Amino acid sequence: LISLQAIYVMDACGRIFMTYHHEVGLFHHSSFLSGGPISAAGEMLVVDGRILEIDSASGHYRPPPQATEQLVHRLRILGADLSMATLNF
Repeated sequence: LISLQAIYVMDACGRIFMTYHHEVGLFHHSSFLSGGPISAAGEMLVVDGRILEIDSASGHYRPPPQATEQLVHRLRILGADLSMATLNF
């Protein structure tokens, strides 16, 4: 069982940037786009390749619930299976 907590951002073009290597003081949500504007940001729990949890936890961006809804919409367009995912706004 491989369980990974990742941070992500989605830019205005719908590109999703994600990493499992986040470290306080070294790499944050704002690091992906050099602090520039985003459409969504938060964390995802991925277990054995399945997205099980999506939230909007980002201290820098503090995204509203609509941002996470945009991310979910984009993931579905890309074919992601979110049938087991819990959304935490």
